[in-house]
Amino acid sequence: LILGPLDDLNADSALPARQSAKINMIHKAASRLLDLINTILEFRKTETDNRALSVEQGRLDLLVEEIGRRYQDLNANAETAIVVDIEKSPAEVWFDREAVSMIVDNLMSNACKYTPRGSVTLSLRATEEAGVHFMEISVADTGIGIETETLPRIFDRYYRTDGGAARLGTGIGLSLVYNLVQLHEGEIFVESTPGQGSTFRFRIHSDNTYPTARRATKQTLQNKPVATEEDSGSPEKPIVLIVDDNVDILEYMREGLEGDYTVVTATDGLDGLAKAREAGPDIIVTDVMMPRMGGIDMISKLKSDPLTSHIPIVVVTAKVADAARIEAYESGADSFITKPFSMKILQARLKNILAMRHNEARRLIEVAPAPAVDDAADKFVDTPQSQDPDKESLPIVSEIKEADAEFLSKLSGIIDSRLAEDLDVNFIASEMFMSHSTLYRKVKGVTGMSISRFVRKYRAQKAAELLATRRYTISEVAMMVGMESQGNFRACFREEFGMTPSEYLKQNP
Repeated sequence: LILGPLDDLNADSALPARQSAKINMIHKAASRLLDLINTILEFRKTETDNRALSVEQGRLDLLVEEIGRRYQDLNANAETAIVVDIEKSPAEVWFDREAVSMIVDNLMSNACKYTPRGSVTLSLRATEEAGVHFMEISVADTGIGIETETLPRIFDRYYRTDGGAARLGTGIGLSLVYNLVQLHEGEIFVESTPGQGSTFRFRIHSDNTYPTARRATKQTLQNKPVATEEDSGSPEKPIVLIVDDNVDILEYMREGLEGDYTVVTATDGLDGLAKAREAGPDIIVTDVMMPRMGGIDMISKLKSDPLTSHIPIVVVTAKVADAARIEAYESGADSFITKPFSMKILQARLKNILAMRHNEARRLIEVAPAPAVDDAADKFVDTPQSQDPDKESLPIVSEIKEADAEFLSKLSGIIDSRLAEDLDVNFIASEMFMSHSTLYRKVKGVTGMSISRFVRKYRAQKAAELLATRRYTISEVAMMVGMESQGNFRACFREEFGMTPSEYLKQNP
């Protein structure tokens, strides 16, 4: 509620330059406060043995290079060069991504802070000592250096001397680094000459598989926004249900989303469950920790109910641990965003999830290949992904759930069995064992289309499949898909493919 609104103000082009500068200053101070709080919390976890190692097998060089490039991009000191010297290695090692990131971030932050001019060099090398192989990360600077008497105790908690006070800051940053290195079963060394600079070297065993550590689940990042096709029969805004027990956060999200969505709010999981069944939202945004019923329990109940199982759910929470993220995904959540968050990130996430799920659903019922037209509505467009403020890798689940795929298969089968006849929505609803309103909400939620638009699309797709066989005339195909009126058939076909049936035949000989 501090950083989010500040991000919104920063994006306001109408804000006077003088006021914008003040907001930038506030934003930097709030970000610094957040960093300090997170550092203290992480430090406390390592002290009390509550910080568990969570390893994954991957390329350490790519992670370290990413951190280095970020420091290069953010470097505002023209007199200090940030050098990234990474030895490329396709070999994968086991490591805790979050722990290594914190170690390197702390060392790089210190080096940049205390190097007013000169250079800071981040390096990674594969090394060997006495037949043991290591991956070694080095941060070397040409800054103010560290006093000789301070070096033996530089990793001690809160250790400060009059001469070293400026270098040690709050006194817990390097202690946290040391604790994380020990947790990671690694080694860290420091060399320094006052007035000339310092070098920190952190290394881990290349062949250490950490058999007792937890294995982190690798999440596939799919951030390809797609073009959407608006259902001409339903121009209304999509409905978003926001569930959070913090009234201020509810109001902040409501204000940020109400321009593009019809917003429904709930203050706990029980209320959210009832609102989801009553309003039939297109997407849900929920917190985790709430009274009466938490977000995870609510998600599990929604995903087990055929009426609401199709609704994509985004978890927005202050819980950042891997365990919380895994629990959210296992319960059926589609995406995970940590607080504080940017409203732009939330808006983009909701838009992308709805677009990708709807397009994936439509592809499941496309029985004929679409013609090669340049502006096909369902074509994926590669767009640079939006970056979360905390730079975490968050997946966007684009694939349609198995239960919803079965729902579409059953619905398509019912339509196919009566394709040449008049199809009454009440008949379809009865065959699906649903009420008319429930069927409409389910189809709209899964595909983004009304039931009538879905039937038209299916008829057009089936018509294209029949035309491609070259065994029937256009008039015969129109009758076979239940459209006796040639005018209606041409309009329906053009709506789906952007061309008439005869033009389609010419382009697909």
